[in-house]
Amino acid sequence: MTASLPPFLQAPLDRWVAAELGGDLAALDTVLHEAFLFAGPYGYLLDRRAWLARFTPGDPHATTFSTFTFTPDVPARVVHDTALVVGTQRQTGSHQGEVAGAYRGTLVLVRDPEWLIVGLHLSLPSPPE
Repeated sequence: MTASLPPFLQAPLDRWVAAELGGDLAALDTVLHEAFLFAGPYGYLLDRRAWLARFTPGDPHATTFSTFTFTPDVPARVVHDTALVVGTQRQTGSHQGEVAGAYRGTLVLVRDPEWLIVGLHLSLPSPPE
């Protein structure tokens, strides 16, 4: 299932996807809220500083993507100045090894004063065998 988003949410998500795909640290810096927190599919957490550090120029372990997409699966939930977007993130690339796969993603955005990503949680699309 694919859902469309209102333009005020689609715009920051498009900027985020483009920044991740391009390894654009400056663009990521503008779309992530200062309180950003990532929860990975295996339980690890990265704060904003650690998330941005994945793209440190010259770092031999820097993240690179050859493909990166995020497709909303259901309509966004917007309550006052907070939005929840659930979708599927598909990616191929490398970060200390290959990082290919599809994940269920939950993005949390806040309006402060513009819409920024404050949280991302990725989970496996189905339980491990």
